Amino acid sequence: MRQTKSGLPALNTRTFRHAIRRRIDAKLPSLVECPVNDFCGNRRSAYLDVFRAVAILLILFGHIPVRMPDETFGAPVFFILRQSALLGVDLFLVLSGFFIAGYLFEEHRQTGSISFIRFFSRRALKIYPSYGLAVLIMFVWQAARVHRGTPAHRIASGFGDIWVYLAHLQNYRIPRVDAFVQTWTLVLLIQFYVAFAALLYVLDKFHRDKSTHPFRAIPWIFAISVPVCFFLRKTVADHYPIFNPWTHNFALQLRVDEILSGVWMAYLIVYARPGIERIARYWPLLVLVCIGTILPVSLRKVEAPRFLHVWGFTLAGFGFAGLVLAAWTKEKTRPDDVYFVADHLLTRLVASLGVISYSIYIWHLPFGAWMGMKVGNRLCTWFGLWGSPFQYWLRVGVYFGVAISASSVMYVCIERPGLLFGKRFRPAR
Repeated sequence: MRQTKSGLPALNTRTFRHAIRRRIDAKLPSLVECPVNDFCGNRRSAYLDVFRAVAILLILFGHIPVRMPDETFGAPVFFILRQSALLGVDLFLVLSGFFIAGYLFEEHRQTGSISFIRFFSRRALKIYPSYGLAVLIMFVWQAARVHRGTPAHRIASGFGDIWVYLAHLQNYRIPRVDAFVQTWTLVLLIQFYVAFAALLYVLDKFHRDKSTHPFRAIPWIFAISVPVCFFLRKTVADHYPIFNPWTHNFALQLRVDEILSGVWMAYLIVYARPGIERIARYWPLLVLVCIGTILPVSLRKVEAPRFLHVWGFTLAGFGFAGLVLAAWTKEKTRPDDVYFVADHLLTRLVASLGVISYSIYIWHLPFGAWMGMKVGNRLCTWFGLWGSPFQYWLRVGVYFGVAISASSVMYVCIERPGLLFGKRFRPAR
């Protein structure tokens, strides 16, 4: 064994990195293994989990029920974070398209087919335990506490209040109950899953050239979707000058190009891997370009400018797609560096928020915006902070703490069992 001048054993860099790798694998086990390992590996992606965490934190900032006066300490930073909340939605849309398409493309590449029953079973086991419980809670609350009359009348009125959630149409119609109004993003993705699975089925069904894969039209579909979505958004903005999120932001046909940008990145990784690996050496430049693309969207001055819902979604889709590609490329080409970075406590904590991001997304409004605000108001009364600028930051801190803590419990009790059961639905090799 080599020794240093002091007589101590010399540290072998490769051995050290492999030890770090084994230690990280033990600390961050994959709760839900990827259905196809060649696309995302045997473990969760630390970088992409950090992206999930950033997205959900931006959404949490956007839903804070606190308006901070301009003269309050830190108010400009608070305002910028609130204005950047929609970027969290953009990032979630890109990530969803990236992962879903990547799994399906890789499954077809390895097995020659796609089991859509398996795909929808896994999606349902992740989505519907939490979503179904949320809808059930809304129904019971409305029927038992809000409406009056006979039991039949209460039940009918309760169903009338939640039918939009049952029909998965809250991205097109304003629901009567807004306790889980943020789920418009979820139903938009569900609508995309159905349409995208149908598209892949048609492309595979009518593919005749067995020497190539059946999804060569995907880049062209993405290229067509960009000007089409831009035209639709501009048309809506021209005909409806008064901003309404259900009109300008929430419809699938207005946001599908963002999801398809993630699909396009997954397509390049699965079917154009050599070219993507050559880009790896330029990943810092790619990151700078993507950040420059996103900045005009994040630094806007007003709540809902025309620029945002015409150009902004397109710029955010391209920017986040490039960042996701850069993160995936760096992680796959330099895994030892990623393991070393992932050993830091801060990275592990942030990535853990990405693991539970779906539960935070579902439950942060009822727990954080309702229960957290009640606790924060009570604390302000106890400590006599009303009238002090510190009241705002205390209420914001309580909002985040209650939302994340309660969502962590819901993840362990509701979401994780469904995810673990979904591990049984894996593609045949």
